[in-house]
Amino acid sequence: MLDWHDLECDFIAHIQKELITTSNGIKVDTETDQAIEKIILIIITTFRLLISLIRNDKKVFEIVMNMSDHLKLYQKYVEKGEVDSPEHEAIFRETQHTFGPLIASYFEAKREQIRSAQSRPIDLGQINKDGICRALFLVFVNVSSVLDHFNNNLGLMFDPIFSMINHSCDPNCTLIWRDDGEILIKSVKLLRASNEIMLNYIPIHLPREMRKKMLRNSFFFDCECLKCTVLDKDYDSMLPINCLFCNHNNRGFVLENFEKFESVPDIEKKKLCCNCENIINVDEIFHNYLDIFRFFRFLNKEAEKLQDFCSWTLESECVLNMDTQTFRKGVKLLQKSYEIVPLKSWPMITLLNVVKIGFQSRDPFDIKVLRMTYLTNFLTENMLESEYRLKIDIGASLYDLSVVSADYLFDQYLRYKEELDEEILDAVGKGSFSLCILSYKHLQERFSDGNDNDSEGSVERSQKDMVQLALEIRRLLEHFERGKKGDKNRQESKASSRNNSGFKSQDSNSNKSIPSTPKSGAENGSYFDNYTQEIFEESIINYERYMECGAAVQFRPILLPLTNADCETFLLPIHSSFDRKKSVDKGVGKGAGKGAGKDAGKCVELIGKDEVAESPSPFVARPLWVAQLWS
Repeated sequence: MLDWHDLECDFIAHIQKELITTSNGIKVDTETDQAIEKIILIIITTFRLLISLIRNDKKVFEIVMNMSDHLKLYQKYVEKGEVDSPEHEAIFRETQHTFGPLIASYFEAKREQIRSAQSRPIDLGQINKDGICRALFLVFVNVSSVLDHFNNNLGLMFDPIFSMINHSCDPNCTLIWRDDGEILIKSVKLLRASNEIMLNYIPIHLPREMRKKMLRNSFFFDCECLKCTVLDKDYDSMLPINCLFCNHNNRGFVLENFEKFESVPDIEKKKLCCNCENIINVDEIFHNYLDIFRFFRFLNKEAEKLQDFCSWTLESECVLNMDTQTFRKGVKLLQKSYEIVPLKSWPMITLLNVVKIGFQSRDPFDIKVLRMTYLTNFLTENMLESEYRLKIDIGASLYDLSVVSADYLFDQYLRYKEELDEEILDAVGKGSFSLCILSYKHLQERFSDGNDNDSEGSVERSQKDMVQLALEIRRLLEHFERGKKGDKNRQESKASSRNNSGFKSQDSNSNKSIPSTPKSGAENGSYFDNYTQEIFEESIINYERYMECGAAVQFRPILLPLTNADCETFLLPIHSSFDRKKSVDKGVGKGAGKGAGKDAGKCVELIGKDEVAESPSPFVARPLWVAQLWS
């Protein structure tokens, strides 16, 4: 008797024969292997779903019946010509004409084997091709990408219960993937027992029209969340107007303004800042935005409208292979716009990343790459998450910054060996070591499921990377420390010899040389032997000063207290000031349902901190090195 697993393997062999090696696979209008892989995974997932329904799994049947396939919405958008994704159009077209009939023909051919695999007799009746197509659509719009910490796509997940969580461009929760495949749902805002859990299906730090296009093309619905219908309807939060006097972001433009106009549309060319009431030159800011959009269009000539940039990946060929003239144009544009266009805006964030990629392709170990990484990975992420009570992506941003800092440090050592600059050792070396610890701790907050019994075995791969990198940085710093001590001992030995030969104590009964005054602090031992909370924080602040990014202190609001466990992990001495009970209490999706009974209506906290995270301080001046980027 054929079991269900054998049946699935047989089906995979069937689609490999029928789909991949025939013209069916070629009909999909895409040149990427990733799209083909997604199609195959969706077909296999649909097959598993149909098998569950055939096996009369009532629980699955009830859940599936409450799910939406968006088939009618898709057909409506096609009729209106509002679907602007050739890849998705091809997939849905082939779903109706190829993939659906392919599955139906397999069930027809294997009717007897499917019947024999069932524990009790069943009657498949007439194979409903339309029903199979609906199942394919249902899987397509409800499937989720499985990601790791580095945002690498590991596959697809179809979970009918998880699929019930709706989208919002202003979500109150976020999704965390752990290395073991477990999903954590964590709140980023204070939740009450009656609140609906909302996640974001797409990147939310895009202009409104870009978000709408992504949702329409991938999920076939128009978002009606508060942010889309009210907050970003007339003035887009990702296209603000910056006040040069107080750095406050005022309500500014919408994306279509830059499609239709060459001058400021329908708003005054000068306006008062709502924070300090100084006059803002709106016309100058508008034209800087416009110049950035023109540069993007010059880079990506395939984008007919600005909305098309929602799917623009910065790893695309047009960015990676910029010629010198184009790259220089981008650098000059960044220098001109740095103080005028708000950093917390989609165009400026994208421009910063384009310039960073340009420097990386030319010299990945340049100090400019390190400073641009600080701006793009940490600083902008810190600003974007300033309104969240739990900064989910800060740990990953610090991870990237730590890696680039270590690359710069090791490259400097390979170039200059023992002549390595003392300032680089102190600022970048010690700062990078402390950044690894800070990243580790924020990643711990990100991945923790709130269980006090979490074992060391649950440490994620990204956290292990930070420990390993920190120890490598430590070995380099200790190497230079030993060298310094060796030089110091040799100098003291020479001085002692001179003293013994010519200078004696005034005490005639003693032939001993005058003892030196004992020194305290770090000079009594190595930097790591005296590592404390104060040194941890000071190293990070010194690192930030070395970045010279023209901003007030950004790191201070996200510094966390060290614990004994941290010291054990990073092989540091344990001080009495470290308290094991100082760890931040965290909550996750597993506890989301608690409090729905007698506590209904009360504030149910899913995270530990009561207050909103302190917003990063604004820029105080354009850093000098930005003006010297092209030299």
